[in-house]
Amino acid sequence: MGDDIVLEAIGKGSIKAIMLVGGQLTHTTINQVLHVPKMKNNLISLSKFISEGFKVEFDKYGCKVNDARGVVVAQAQRDKNLYFLNVKVRKDMAHIANSLEESAMLWHERLGHLNMASLKELDAMMDGMNLKEVLLHHICEGCVKSKHQRTSFPKDGATRASQLLEIVHADVCGPMKTTSHGGARYFLTFIDDFSNKTHVYLLKAKGEAFEKFKQYKALVDNEIGHKIKVLRSDNRGEFVSKKFDAFLTECGIQRQTSAPYSPQQNGVAERANRTIMECVRSMILAQGLELEFLGEAVNTAVYIKNRCPTKALDSKTPQEVWSGRKPDVSHLKVFGCKTFAHVPNEKRTKLESKSMPCVFLGYYEGTKAYRLMCVKTKRIIKSRDVMFIEGSKEIAGVSHSEKEENVVVHEEVEGEEQLTFSPDIPLNETRMEGVQSESTPSSSSDEEFVVSNDKPSSEPSQDVLRERPQRQRREWLRD
Repeated sequence: MGDDIVLEAIGKGSIKAIMLVGGQLTHTTINQVLHVPKMKNNLISLSKFISEGFKVEFDKYGCKVNDARGVVVAQAQRDKNLYFLNVKVRKDMAHIANSLEESAMLWHERLGHLNMASLKELDAMMDGMNLKEVLLHHICEGCVKSKHQRTSFPKDGATRASQLLEIVHADVCGPMKTTSHGGARYFLTFIDDFSNKTHVYLLKAKGEAFEKFKQYKALVDNEIGHKIKVLRSDNRGEFVSKKFDAFLTECGIQRQTSAPYSPQQNGVAERANRTIMECVRSMILAQGLELEFLGEAVNTAVYIKNRCPTKALDSKTPQEVWSGRKPDVSHLKVFGCKTFAHVPNEKRTKLESKSMPCVFLGYYEGTKAYRLMCVKTKRIIKSRDVMFIEGSKEIAGVSHSEKEENVVVHEEVEGEEQLTFSPDIPLNETRMEGVQSESTPSSSSDEEFVVSNDKPSSEPSQDVLRERPQRQRREWLRD
């Protein structure tokens, strides 16, 4: 703009317009129109007209726009130093080609506020995206508030791995001033050097790092078929305890640590943590969520990061290098957006609503289901029948309720692992791919409320389905 203010364009397409030319009304189509909601007046670029082959003529009364045949297609009147075009937009015929559902801005938010250069590169690397144009100089308020980088440190001479799990980088991030709903104040990341695949675990204390590493080792050894050869971390106490050293020696894993007070030597893990926190801040601030959603945001950020391009790989994502399959991102949605989850017939009466308003909090690995929080009950819901309103922020500021009593409803789905819940064991370690899931706290348990549209078993348990009143039989009296 003329005052150096930058306004955001959220769409680009064509409009149908009615113009007054020589006293006659003519219908025309104007292409490549940017939709800028914050702009008070409509502007037309004369350079665009000229680039498209039109000729513009000015005089002291106004200006005319002629096409290649010399026919006047637009006419503007002069008012002081401005030219006003006699045009009326047909709102019933307006069509935005890059609508909100497929705009670069929407995918920027779906991918955890990924930078536009990587977003443009990702479009050719993934299935499920349909971007027509990416504005590289895009301004996002959430990114401006959360991303401010210092000058990078020079690269060291560390060698890169030649196969999966040859080198694993580890680091603990925290403590956070705000505790997550599951009570976590730290998160622990493990990054495979060859694929850049990241796994994350939420910690209540740094002393849990050793147990989480054993869980991580058992998981990846079984999944990939390779063994961890080198563990590279900083020199802090959570990684250099005697029991940690004994376990690494027993497993034949070489330890590499950075020099004291030199976190830059553990640069891979440090940069990964910075990327995760930038993504977390962007998603939370952009949606206006409470900071207690930190755990859910960290899980989602890592899930997204594994499906985004990185300079360490050549035209592939970490997930593709790790699994050998190109991932599909068509299921990604904007974190923290408003959703509606379908309520199964067994959980409602005929006159009750068939959906419940929720907040989208992430993904589940192994099933095509989403992790939601019911706005009314503040309970965690697992559902695959969800409608998303990604442009809405009506649920901004929503937070969990610590006094809400959870009700467990679970239906067995053929082919899925059955989830079990115990009132004595908090559900804060439910895992999905590369992440450790958080759950909503409760005065009695950390259980989940699972909804699904799959057919229930032929003899459902009375503990699962709500009891319905039996219909009274009518006895017809015979004369």
